[in-house]
Amino acid sequence: MTQPAVHHKGASTNAAPGNSRRLGAQAPRLPAPSLARKTEPGQGHVLGAAQGVGTGIWDAVGHQPSSQERLDLTQCFELAGGSMIGKEHRRDGKPNQDAYYLRAASALLIALVADGCGDRRSPHSQVGAALGVRLLAERIARQVESADYSVRTTTDAGLRGGAAEPVQSSSRVVDGADPSVGVVDVASAAALANGAFWQRVRRDVLAELRVLARHMGGSLAEVVRDYFLFTILGAVITPRQAVFFSLGDGVLCVNDELIVLGPYPGNAPPYLAYGLLEGALTTPRRDALAFQVQRALPTAALRSFLLGTDGVGELLRRAEQPLPGRTELLGPLSQFWREDRYFANPHAVSRRLAVVNLERQQPDWAARRVVHQHGLLADDTTVVVGRRRALAEADDA
Repeated sequence: MTQPAVHHKGASTNAAPGNSRRLGAQAPRLPAPSLARKTEPGQGHVLGAAQGVGTGIWDAVGHQPSSQERLDLTQCFELAGGSMIGKEHRRDGKPNQDAYYLRAASALLIALVADGCGDRRSPHSQVGAALGVRLLAERIARQVESADYSVRTTTDAGLRGGAAEPVQSSSRVVDGADPSVGVVDVASAAALANGAFWQRVRRDVLAELRVLARHMGGSLAEVVRDYFLFTILGAVITPRQAVFFSLGDGVLCVNDELIVLGPYPGNAPPYLAYGLLEGALTTPRRDALAFQVQRALPTAALRSFLLGTDGVGELLRRAEQPLPGRTELLGPLSQFWREDRYFANPHAVSRRLAVVNLERQQPDWAARRVVHQHGLLADDTTVVVGRRRALAEADDA
């Protein structure tokens, strides 16, 4: 089997992996809930009502749900997203290779962004990115419901039998974890920060990608290289816990804290699908191919978050620059979770990114020439943002 080389990306952020800083003050008051819309990767939308996954298993035998568990997340949080092709991809006739997906139900919110490999040897990576976010969301939802049921039935039986209090894993690198870790602190809901949970999610998604690749013909390595190399950044929120995770590069903001993931040496981030080629491909070390939990916090403490592909780095670097053909400045990244317009209109995020990347030609009559003003986003750029509704309700009270 021909062994392909490690694949490199296009534009990336300039910060070191894992760098973090604060982004100003707390978000201001928020508006009333907005109308939910069906989600599609790569299209702008707002979510505010139950969609997709079921409400979760709160009625296990012997379990009395707390007020937190009865919380309807769609009434507490609103989500929005959008994506824009980078000017370099537009110039080269390439498609937008980013994708994103939002899934909202009363007991589970999932937000994902994926960035397909921009290497010329991966011409169809947008296919893997679009499929990957949907497969991953489905597997996470199933594992959440499975873990939730297991935790509650095990805990109920244990407490009725006089067993000791359950224990919680503190694993942060979430692959290669001890799969026997099965009893978790019930306060962690579905044990989202536990290594075994993410190990199962990774295993299930890779199994489905392998089936797809085998049915596409050709060698596995060729199909993976051409279609299935993409990074992942995501958020999973239950009534008790919010977890933000990644595999590869991107930009994450949680409660105004900025975390820049990447760039990686040689601009070659790890990709989930490298796990299909273990032993046949020179890849980063094994733990680099695992989902990494970047932040985990009680849902009650979550005010806002933003997920972005590495193209968002341009938004950070160019915040003080004027928009193409305008005097208006691009502005800070925090605008996406602070300003009501991004949640009031399902296309607002995508439209803002389109304005940022607009190509303009203006005549300079004095110099008798045409001035070309180029967009600010070299790479494909995708933004998913969420914020808490309860802040507005508290202000109105």
